[in-house]
Amino acid sequence: MKITKKIPRLPIMSLVLLFLVVMTVLFAFISDLISDKQIENLTLKRDVAVSKIQRELVETESLLISMALSIENGMAIGDLEEILNDIDEKNDNITQMFYGLEDDSYIITDDNYGEAVIVTQRPWYIDAKNQGGMVYTDAYLDEVTGGPVMTLAIPVYGDNQQLKGVLGADVSVVTVTDFIRDFIEIEKGYAFLLDSQGQVIGHPLIDHNSSTLMNYDDFDIPFSSLNKNQGITSYLKTGNQYGKISYMYFENSSFVFGIFMTRAELNQSLITFLIVSISILVLMVSVFTVIIIIYKSHVEKPMNRLIEDINRIDISKNSDFRLETSNKVGFTPARIALNNLIDMSVNYQDQLEESLEELSLENQKFESLLSSSSDIVFVIDTFKRYINVFGSVKDVLGISKEEIIGKTHEEAFGYKYAMERNDEYDRVLNGESVIYSWESHFMGKTYYFENILNPIFNQDKIVIGAVGVARDITEQENRYQELLYISTHDYLTDLYNRKVYYERLKELNDSEQFPFAVINLDFNGLKLINDAFGHEYGDLALKKTAEILKNLIGENDSVYRVSGDEFSVIMVNAYKQDVIQFRSHLFDELKKTKIKNLSLSVAMGYFIQKDRLTPLDEVRKNAENDMYRQKILDRKSVKNKAISAILKTLTDKYDYEKRHSERVMKISAKIGKALKLDDDSIKALSTAALFHDIGKISLPDNILNKADKLTPEEYEVIKTHTSNGYEILNTADEYSELAIHASSHHERYDGKGYPHGLKGEQIPYYSRIICIADAYEAMTSDRPYRRRLSKEKARQEIIDNAGSQFDPKIAKVFIDLLDKEEA
Repeated sequence: MKITKKIPRLPIMSLVLLFLVVMTVLFAFISDLISDKQIENLTLKRDVAVSKIQRELVETESLLISMALSIENGMAIGDLEEILNDIDEKNDNITQMFYGLEDDSYIITDDNYGEAVIVTQRPWYIDAKNQGGMVYTDAYLDEVTGGPVMTLAIPVYGDNQQLKGVLGADVSVVTVTDFIRDFIEIEKGYAFLLDSQGQVIGHPLIDHNSSTLMNYDDFDIPFSSLNKNQGITSYLKTGNQYGKISYMYFENSSFVFGIFMTRAELNQSLITFLIVSISILVLMVSVFTVIIIIYKSHVEKPMNRLIEDINRIDISKNSDFRLETSNKVGFTPARIALNNLIDMSVNYQDQLEESLEELSLENQKFESLLSSSSDIVFVIDTFKRYINVFGSVKDVLGISKEEIIGKTHEEAFGYKYAMERNDEYDRVLNGESVIYSWESHFMGKTYYFENILNPIFNQDKIVIGAVGVARDITEQENRYQELLYISTHDYLTDLYNRKVYYERLKELNDSEQFPFAVINLDFNGLKLINDAFGHEYGDLALKKTAEILKNLIGENDSVYRVSGDEFSVIMVNAYKQDVIQFRSHLFDELKKTKIKNLSLSVAMGYFIQKDRLTPLDEVRKNAENDMYRQKILDRKSVKNKAISAILKTLTDKYDYEKRHSERVMKISAKIGKALKLDDDSIKALSTAALFHDIGKISLPDNILNKADKLTPEEYEVIKTHTSNGYEILNTADEYSELAIHASSHHERYDGKGYPHGLKGEQIPYYSRIICIADAYEAMTSDRPYRRRLSKEKARQEIIDNAGSQFDPKIAKVFIDLLDKEEA
């Protein structure tokens, strides 16, 4: 194939045109970048301002949340009034604090406050009550100070989520308006803050001595254009100037902060860039023109002559041809070098023909041996080109050896791979032996390899290439990764385990990444869920808790399962308000997540490590102690609610169980009254009767719903509901004394009952009453396996089994009660 004699002019002109097009596109692109950067700077200014304004409000929010929690936990009114006064005195931005109760009584820190008001009719009270969380009011002029303020309020709840009152604080916005006035130079634009009614709270031209709040129309602010949570408007006119507004609405309120920047300010950088770009472009075009002129006269013409001479070289037909080397033809050194190369080529051609046949035979033997190997073997030259490749390359790399041979590793596998391997290839071509590992991703599978590279030397001990062997270690690597994962993760929740937890704590403490928070969480009622619904639901509860924790933590935070029902969270760069906010979000999510009508619940404690003065063992102990204090406070409420939820799950699932429990409770109460029990005893008896079959929640549906007679094995399963009911009720303090009746209401007076075979008065008194009520209700109700008996037959069954199944004295009282009702 001949070399082109002449470089065409058309490609050069095309290159020039392409250059101009690229420069034009580049200019447009950079112009857009500059415009975007200006918009980004405008947005950044807005975000900085909003962050500064909200910081004061968040501090007040945190105070209110903390005080609300204290009130909910039983703080005395006298202590509350003292603390509110103390907070008011220490915070200059708070003009007054108050706490209004549902009965219209209230506490307020301002001694100058006017006449008594109906607290429950105040806007802040109504908004907080309706929304059920933190609320902000619009700005208004304070009756005492005369300055602009707004009110933050949060509802306070008691037991059973009953509203107790609303806690609030009036916050002065004077510091906000001062900050907005000086935020941006007036010739470049202005900043403003509006409430939901469009009243101007902050503006460079606002008059603090005014007796009224001014409206957005007074300052020509386009309030109607700010119709999203945040954003940047298109160009608009305000105050006789064109520009854009970057705005953002505050969380928990309808306040909006905005920055207006003039068009001239936004476009200033773009104009400067345009002037500089045009100057550079003119200079580059001039230089390029000079280069082309020099190129054509001193390079193109001699090059074309050289190409013509090179195209005449063909040593296979004329081995005596040599290039002219006079100075007038140009490129004389190159011509002399080419002549030397022709001499060498002629000599080598003779030698090559002699050894070609021998080399071909050796190559066949070599290729046959290497192709049968399970490893990948390859040879490279000093330019890092692949000379040959053997082995199953296609199966693991997705590329055939024909596509690799003759190419460098960059050409064959790409720039990234080449950069990762350059050091190893350079070392082996410098005479070293190299071992390294790498991985390949093909057809959805990852392969791991260990490469061994050795240099190839010629007879003068000069490196002329290298040979490499790539050994597949995928199976060993996968086993290692699996073992590593198992050793660091919890099998059920996929969270990190206790070992990683300790390592992370030590890492943060040793590197002094303070402050960091250590949070301990203990799952409430895991045994209760396991007893009531089975371990699969207990595992499900732990998994859901783990998912919630993973979704709530920050990018640099981590969560661990440190024991059966205990979790730990490590929050880096964390302060008290961060932990409080995390706790609030966590409890909200847990409350919304239910297992069989039972909301998830955890006890939480924490400790913030601020320096290395506190040993890590003490840090963990402090967090655990704080958690146990919380668990003790919440234990009774959580478990009592859990018992009610379990009963609701049972009765929602089986309507006849609901009717049965309620009827047994009513019959037991009637018997108790007939036995002249006092009111407290009848109440305890009724509760025990209501919960007597709660253990059935753990029985399989196919047995409870079976219409045919139960097999002996199935009957043994049914009998377990008594002990299950005992375990469930015994976990809650309120019902622990009644748990014995859930386990004993199937005991018989003659000792042939279950589960313990108690006899006579060994059986608890309430259990003997519930036994009769349960039997009578069951006989007079339809069941899946039989129709109901008549009241007369059921009455006779009670009489016939008095003294054997039933307490004879209680049975007689019950029969007399039935006779009276019949009469």
